Amino acid sequence: MKKFIYLFFTLVLLVLACQPSSAVPSSVSVNDGDPTGHSEYIKVNITCNSVIDPTVPNNPTYFSTALGWNAGSYHPKKGFYNLANRAYNEVMPDNPESLFGTFIPKVWTGPVSIDVHCHLKLTYDREAVDPTPSINDSNELFKDGIIKFTVPQNDKFRITTFSRDPLQLNLLDVAAQINKIIFVTKNGKVIDFDTVMSGRADQKTTIADTIFYPLELDVNEVFPLTLYTISISTRKHNISVAPTDNAKGTISPASDQQISQGEDTSFIVVANDGYRIARLLIDGKDVDVDSNFMFGYTFKQVEAPHSIEALFEEYHSTPAISADAALIATLVDVLETKEDREVAEFEGLGFVSGSQNINITGGTEDTVGGTFTADTDAWDADSGAFEEASAVIEAYESGEREAYLYDDEAGETAVLTVNEETYQAARPRESLQRR
Repeated sequence: MKKFIYLFFTLVLLVLACQPSSAVPSSVSVNDGDPTGHSEYIKVNITCNSVIDPTVPNNPTYFSTALGWNAGSYHPKKGFYNLANRAYNEVMPDNPESLFGTFIPKVWTGPVSIDVHCHLKLTYDREAVDPTPSINDSNELFKDGIIKFTVPQNDKFRITTFSRDPLQLNLLDVAAQINKIIFVTKNGKVIDFDTVMSGRADQKTTIADTIFYPLELDVNEVFPLTLYTISISTRKHNISVAPTDNAKGTISPASDQQISQGEDTSFIVVANDGYRIARLLIDGKDVDVDSNFMFGYTFKQVEAPHSIEALFEEYHSTPAISADAALIATLVDVLETKEDREVAEFEGLGFVSGSQNINITGGTEDTVGGTFTADTDAWDADSGAFEEASAVIEAYESGEREAYLYDDEAGETAVLTVNEETYQAARPRESLQRR
């Protein structure tokens, strides 16, 4: 049960933290990473239309179409030697901030830098004497002229720099928050891909691959295709997370977080069995917590560095010799330590908690539970601790120090002690829904 509540609470916090706002960056700058027009010497491959080879079912291999724009490897004396199949340099767009600014997260409020690393044009003419691009169609899959991305890890765009190129360009910036490959078709359609980048240390070659995205394009409507690789970054702020004694409780995430200016970020503090949250310090100052056992805190629209620290203390909910105290305390035990099966048993008016075997029967008989005897005279057998918990909460929040619970069947009124301890023990009952 605790795991379920924890997961649900986490998801709620993440959803709330991801809600967009109408923030505006303090400034936006666009930088041309290739002012000399060297982009035409970058190698580009499109692997598409992949289908599995049915003759090798146990070791999947694929028939694919590969379109390639490749100026050939660089030679110190001859330069690039395969210019018939190269891409072409393309100038920067007339309004780069308008084109690339659409990919800036709407919550960012700091200064934003957009670096355009390369800009090139890919032409396509299958009937030309010297075709651009080169086409390797291993199974005539491309005869209809449709580019299809259907196989993850296989169908993708790949951009590669040459190891000996004296003017080797950067493709992306791994330190930036966002890296994308942007395509603009001849009809003006804009397609963006997130990317992953790798390098070959021995050859100093850089490779950028698009992360898989289902795609279907007609080459007659796409080419010539303009390609850009861009990185988008803004100011980051550190959220420092103080280490905790994991035997007592945890903060999640447990490590420092780098947060883009303007974004929200959430943390969850959970006390372990036998402990509760004693203090929650945000930037060194105490903040109120709604629950001493599990609490979520969100830094809203981060504009500066922050810190979070949680302190835990021992907490024992030992059942006393009365029905009200025993069942309240045991309800906390169930929420904090037991699985769904035992919670279901509780809702069915009987369960096991540690060495204590507790059954709620109502009436005038005593119920023996492990090390204590619980008098059930004043209990409604259908709702028991749920009604009592409600009475305690209502009385405490009204400033009362006693609560009264009337049992119709027995015709008796139980007097319940109301204090901070019984109030905190009663609160978790709101997490249980009666079946």
